[in-house]
Amino acid sequence: KAGTYTSQGAVYVFTRSGSTWTQQAKLLASDPASGDNFGCSVALSANGDIAAVGALGKAGTYTTQGAAYVFTRSGSTWTQQAKLLASDPASGDNFGCSVALSANGDIMMAAAFNKQITYGNQGAVYVFA
Repeated sequence: KAGTYTSQGAVYVFTRSGSTWTQQAKLLASDPASGDNFGCSVALSANGDIAAVGALGKAGTYTTQGAAYVFTRSGSTWTQQAKLLASDPASGDNFGCSVALSANGDIMMAAAFNKQITYGNQGAVYVFA
């Protein structure tokens, strides 16, 4: 999804009442940029009040190091709570290519499928509490 920037990405939140689905929110990163691919992966806590969003193309210190964002919901309002980065970012890691949340939202995991470790693009998973 293009916004202000090409391929910045967005996440749309829908709620259901009976058989009708209604858009509740459009989530954007607080620091959008071209090529972020924000929304490439999403996860939701069991109660639907916490969302994790991956942005595998996010540039930081390094090109396409990636990032993950955590949002919380109060009523129908979603607010970004955190931007998470790998503890050892590098160019091309694509951190955030996949995210997962525990049922209560207290633990989040983010994958970096291109993480260079011992054997080239071995990949890694990071755990946050």
